[in-house]
Amino acid sequence: MARRPYARSATAIALSSALALTMAACNDDKAKTAAQSSAPNAAATPATPAAAPSPDSKTANQILQEAGAALRAERSLKITGGMAQADETIMVDLTMDGANAQGSLTVPIKGKQVSMEIIKLDQKVYVKSADIWKTLAPSMASRFGNRWVLSQESLKASFKDFFTPAGWANNVLKPDGTVTREADSQVDGRRAYVLNDGTGGKLYIAADGKPVPLRLTGGDNKSSGDMTFTYDVPVNVQPPSNPIVPPGSEGT
Repeated sequence: MARRPYARSATAIALSSALALTMAACNDDKAKTAAQSSAPNAAATPATPAAAPSPDSKTANQILQEAGAALRAERSLKITGGMAQADETIMVDLTMDGANAQGSLTVPIKGKQVSMEIIKLDQKVYVKSADIWKTLAPSMASRFGNRWVLSQESLKASFKDFFTPAGWANNVLKPDGTVTREADSQVDGRRAYVLNDGTGGKLYIAADGKPVPLRLTGGDNKSSGDMTFTYDVPVNVQPPSNPIVPPGSEGT
């Protein structure tokens, strides 16, 4: 998980699980119909709803599916920590509510580790980083310096998945391999399911209340990671004062 937190589509897992449940329900209905037709004089009795699976009986894919749905439904989220693979590292300290976001990122760009501050306010994204302009637009580096710059659409698109709970659900909850469930654990005193996709990385998901991801950690000898997820955090984003608005940006 920590190498590339999940490579298999969480959507595919959700669809396959939904299909399996639908087929099971159809087969069950057919069986009931056949039983009723073979005993026409028997009094009709109301069907008893199937009991929901107990927490202890849930499969790894069921837990993962529920976690994806729960994360996408969150109104506000803070993610802190990082992941490393070979010479590339991603460091994150972001709060977000789906429309707005604020914080810092360190990401690999053109073979270099680039750190930046970011503000997303509705449809506008502002970036503050001398390093990013030296890497992406050397001719503009002296002009932009370490000031806030209203980003171009292409740059905003590159970071869109960092800014929403749904974006993180789409990218974090994608297994590299077959997901298995380990013994339950705890995260900050909260009971948690533990999922492993075979890389040595572990995803901890709340076992009580909303089944949201709590922590992503570990990895194999090629990677490592430790990221925490915090919910219901205030997201008070203000636009930066006097940002640079370059040609071709969102403001021109």
